[in-house]
Amino acid sequence: MATTPSQASESTTNQVPPQQVSKETSAMPSAKKAEIDEADSDSDGPPPSPMRPYSYEKKKKPMASLRKQAEKVVLKQLTKALEENSALARYCCGGRVLTTLSAEASTASKDVTVPVSPPIVLRWDDTTDNDTPRKIRLPIAVGTTKGNSVAFSVIDNSRLIEACSPSGVLPESQFSTNLDPHYLGILDVVAQTILPGFETSLLQGRPEHRGVSAQLTHLQIHSGPLTSVETFLPPIPANIYLGILLVCLPNMHQGGQLEVSNEGHSTIFDWSGAKPTDIKWAAFVGDCQHRMHPIQKGNQIMLVYNLRVTERVGSVMQNPVLADATQFPLYDGVRSILEHPGFMKEGGMIGFYCRYPYSHTAANAARAMPYSLTGVDLVVHNVFRSLGLEVKVRPLLDQSELYEVDVFEYEVDSENYGNNPWEFPEYLSNQSRCACESPNGCSGGCSPYFPDFPSFEEWKARKPQGDLIGTEFRELEFCRTSQDAILCREEKESELQATWEWKKYRNIRWLNTPEEREKGGPWELALHNTPYAEDETYIERFYSYVVLLIRVPKVVKRNLTVNA
Repeated sequence: MATTPSQASESTTNQVPPQQVSKETSAMPSAKKAEIDEADSDSDGPPPSPMRPYSYEKKKKPMASLRKQAEKVVLKQLTKALEENSALARYCCGGRVLTTLSAEASTASKDVTVPVSPPIVLRWDDTTDNDTPRKIRLPIAVGTTKGNSVAFSVIDNSRLIEACSPSGVLPESQFSTNLDPHYLGILDVVAQTILPGFETSLLQGRPEHRGVSAQLTHLQIHSGPLTSVETFLPPIPANIYLGILLVCLPNMHQGGQLEVSNEGHSTIFDWSGAKPTDIKWAAFVGDCQHRMHPIQKGNQIMLVYNLRVTERVGSVMQNPVLADATQFPLYDGVRSILEHPGFMKEGGMIGFYCRYPYSHTAANAARAMPYSLTGVDLVVHNVFRSLGLEVKVRPLLDQSELYEVDVFEYEVDSENYGNNPWEFPEYLSNQSRCACESPNGCSGGCSPYFPDFPSFEEWKARKPQGDLIGTEFRELEFCRTSQDAILCREEKESELQATWEWKKYRNIRWLNTPEEREKGGPWELALHNTPYAEDETYIERFYSYVVLLIRVPKVVKRNLTVNA
């Protein structure tokens, strides 16, 4: 059949590219493909021309530059080094402290977090001159311009050198200084860098309560020129020994670099080129190797300290002599109340809501308490304990989420009371009255009178009340209560208690009220419950609060002797 020009134009316009046909056909089901094949075979036209398969070429990622490849290699090496021995990153630390004569002191003084030291004063008795008191001040400024120091002199240290031993050591008992490494923030740096990786048996259960103290042992002077320098270090004490702190005082000298090595890695502290007004320091753990490089010129004056691991938090609980509870202002008032014969004659329990927030749902909360107590919480705990009373620190579970169960039980009781009031004899104190309320007496035949069912508050007050006190501190728990727990509070408490164990205390005499629940307050999420409900997204959140429980014995058994 001949094709008209218009038909040819239309055929050309509707033609589908071979690639598109191939893609569309390959995406069809096999049955659909068969239908198309059959339709093609029955057509009167010529067989379709073979179609070239469409090839997908995967785009290649652009090759990284040489700089990026080198960075990747270096990062892998750094990661490997840290994984193999992370201690290499924190076996030593050091820095400098500005003095009031430093050029940067005026800027640093505006920041209250940057301490600035006054000039360092050393005092000693000159044993070579009838114990004449002597002192030097470091550094000493010579000349000023508009109040600013312009130069610093080389101080005559000969008297101080003569007071030292031949090795340049002067014991701490023979001199004094105004330098305080704690005030200058040096110990804070040590506590944040070296202490966390230090292994010791002290406070293993609560390492976050560890601290660092520095004990001055001696002064040491290295005088140049010297080809070899020996550093005297104090004897190592018990397992609380952390390491050594060296403080280089601002006195001009050349050489005397400190080299500290640990497992093949070395760090050099070069104090000779530092500003003559600054105090330089370095600290390192006790198992490091170290050496002092030779002194070329001048005198290097150092203060040497032993670094010890201390109980930064909680020592007041362990040492009643250090913190005498009888000296707290609260002590006399508490003792006089407990001595009164009419106060809790039969004994009982006193409760106190802690005023400060604590991370009491953390993994180590059980080990951290009561050592983490602070402020008035600590004072209340120690005062009552010093008087011989048993004091416990426990979490209290909030019962707000049980309100709906109480409302449901109330509505059920109210309905049952209307149907059969005789099942509630506790509410029928006036059932003997007649409904007619005749002043001349009932003639008979009247129905009995039943009082109205009490209000929710009155009904709640008749129920046994109690505080849910956890048996111990625990992490956040998860629970799923059954359908029965929706209808009965007793059942719900039983299922919740199986997850978050508590003891119900009745008649606790509370000394104060809890803080409002708000973000960052003393309340913490303690129990996450998914109750039986059609809406699976509905959850109940139970919060806990740290409280002190003080057991007061009977008057006849009360012994208020101070436990020192």
